[in-house]
Amino acid sequence: MILARHPVQVTTVHPGGIKTAIARNAGAAEGLDAEQLAKTFDRLARTSPRRAAEIILDGVSKNRARVLVGTDAKVLDLLLRLTGSGAYQQLFLTVQRD
Repeated sequence: MILARHPVQVTTVHPGGIKTAIARNAGAAEGLDAEQLAKTFDRLARTSPRRAAEIILDGVSKNRARVLVGTDAKVLDLLLRLTGSGAYQQLFLTVQRD
């Protein structure tokens, strides 16, 4: 196979809240308060874009299959591993109500 002579490596990035304007510039699903969602995101986002880039580039340079960006991403990953995907839905509903 020709591809065998050109190895490809893949790194998946799982970002937590990155301090950007993405939540302010995004739309919201019908029935959800876009302003409230943006405020919640602003409270949760802790990682600067510069730090996120450093973490990602470090992971890629070390050929890591997965890179978790931010403490919140690590906590969510652990929660999902311990409890399954149903925990994510419950967490989302709880944050949405705040």
